[in-house]
Amino acid sequence: MANKNIVWICPGNMAPNCAGQIGDVLVSSAVTKYLKNAKGCEILFITNEIMKDCIKNTYDNIDVSALHQDENGLFLGESDLIATREADITYILRPFGDKEGNKWQCQLIKNGIGKDKICRIGSLNAFSMDGPHMVSQILEGIGENQHATLPFPLFKRSSKSSSDTLIGDKGNPDFLVLPFAGGYEKWLPINILSDLVSELKKQGNVLVAGTQFDQEKNPVEWLEYNKEIKRVFSRLIPVTKEEIPYLASLCKKIYCVDGGMCWVTISGLNWLAVEQKWKEGRYPEITVIIGRDNYWNLAPTAAVWKPLAKFPNRVRQINGEQTFRLRDLKIKDIL
Repeated sequence: MANKNIVWICPGNMAPNCAGQIGDVLVSSAVTKYLKNAKGCEILFITNEIMKDCIKNTYDNIDVSALHQDENGLFLGESDLIATREADITYILRPFGDKEGNKWQCQLIKNGIGKDKICRIGSLNAFSMDGPHMVSQILEGIGENQHATLPFPLFKRSSKSSSDTLIGDKGNPDFLVLPFAGGYEKWLPINILSDLVSELKKQGNVLVAGTQFDQEKNPVEWLEYNKEIKRVFSRLIPVTKEEIPYLASLCKKIYCVDGGMCWVTISGLNWLAVEQKWKEGRYPEITVIIGRDNYWNLAPTAAVWKPLAKFPNRVRQINGEQTFRLRDLKIKDIL
């Protein structure tokens, strides 16, 4: 690769009409890992505050920083602007026409960065059912050949002790259910979640976990006050995204919806599989449940996760072709 000194700007929301601050960053981190390890590139990864420490802790050979924020939105800090002046090229992963992406591009130009040293990756397709994988699209956008074996993302888990306190004295879970995503329309509907937990409880120990995505929308609190759900839950815990990979590693099977927690689960298990040299049988089976929203809008295609797992055969997709809305799925379709 001709450009060896790279600034990589990806705070999320990198594909049109597909918001994501966690999954997008993890997906694009797989590309930067490939550029660093296979091509010998020096990388400065500029992301969001939510993911900055996660990427920094996972990839110790990649420099990481975060965009600054004021009342006008996100912007590049002075030290990052200096880095872009010294870089061979700066990649911006934001859709063409996106106001924030346009602002960062103008900020670079005003600070003396030539247009020939700025590359906007702005036409990614997150909804393609049979087209190139998202990682392949990014590789093509930066002039790299698409790979039959895609680089997979990693996510370093938190320490064991911090997660052990969440499990308590009830023993390791057999099943982990992650029914939430950043967008409410992607949450597993109450009736399906209730039926799923009821059926899994017949087979073993069930743990249902959620994380607070913002102060206005706390799915754990939402469930705790829902009598219908509370009636069937044996275990419900609030977790951070850093704790999920360890909890996932204790389970035989995981059920999750499209969203950042799905990405954290797969990327975290990838990291454990690499670090601890797991064989395929040790990797839990992951069932990703997907469906159109109430207005029949597509969710990002389920085909994106399976190729990015260290052991793709351990990832099972429900309603991957999105024939049904999420709300219309039946428990028999999932189990």
